[in-house]
Amino acid sequence: MKIQDKLIFICLSQVLLCLLFVSLPLLGSEVKEICRDSSCEKFNYLKNKNTVEWAVYKDKIGLHFLGIDQIETGKIGYASFKSRLTGYSYLIESDSLHKEEWRIIDFSPNIITRISYLQNTLSIVDLDSDGFAETSFLYCISGDCCDPWTVKLMMHKNNQKLAIRGKVPISEEDIDSYEINIDLSFNGYSKDIQQFALKEWQKAIRLHWKDILGSSVESLFK
Repeated sequence: MKIQDKLIFICLSQVLLCLLFVSLPLLGSEVKEICRDSSCEKFNYLKNKNTVEWAVYKDKIGLHFLGIDQIETGKIGYASFKSRLTGYSYLIESDSLHKEEWRIIDFSPNIITRISYLQNTLSIVDLDSDGFAETSFLYCISGDCCDPWTVKLMMHKNNQKLAIRGKVPISEEDIDSYEINIDLSFNGYSKDIQQFALKEWQKAIRLHWKDILGSSVESLFK
């Protein structure tokens, strides 16, 4: 074989190896977000008129639909008022068949508080690179008048709920009323998972409370 032919053969071999490498799944790449909200038209049959955020993702288990519903009935302050939030996950087995994996339902405790999803807090990750997704989102329950608001982070790993709950003040004078409680269930998983949940918690409070507390919001995390 001529030197020129050898060089061509080597180059072609390297190209083929590169193409093969690109086509192989990367370690930990089993978790992938497929679509979110309006880009998920194909899966719209799984949501309803009260769904405020949703996403479709895949992991080692298969294809999943995660939705967050928020509904209010009646007028706040009146006896008929009710406020409810539901989070749920389906395993999509086919275009017409899906199986519920988990569901959480929470209500506002009285007629003068409302429960609300905290926008842009839904996350889908694989922190321990095991091919099984961790999902999380946050919501809050408004307080009575000037009372601190209840905030909850709901994370799921292998369909087990891991939660962070707390109270966040809505005035600088009440900064000392801030509370945070981390479920002991986090202890069964890697520290990376708990650290990520704490970062998501802090990120959400910075995003949604900065206009209320100003620069004082940072003092909550010291």
